[in-house]
Amino acid sequence: RHGQAMHNPRAEAAKDEGCSHQTFLDLMQQDDAFDAPLTPLGIQQAIQARMEYYKRLEKVQLVVSSPLSRALHTADLAIHPLNDVDIDIDI
Repeated sequence: RHGQAMHNPRAEAAKDEGCSHQTFLDLMQQDDAFDAPLTPLGIQQAIQARMEYYKRLEKVQLVVSSPLSRALHTADLAIHPLNDVDIDIDI
């Protein structure tokens, strides 16, 4: 899963406050952005995943990701610093 992106915060805040599932979906649709970048929290989430799953991720040889920038950025932050390999993006 990618970290939080710019199209998520308002709906996630409403969900935390107990909104209905329909309201959550409506807010997600209203704020939808095709290629929304990660928020600062999303960047922290990717780095936290790297630290939390270090042993599982250190030998990863292949990452398959959506071509959207939020997914690629999450993968880069979570995997790349653990492995001395080049990232090859093939879209």
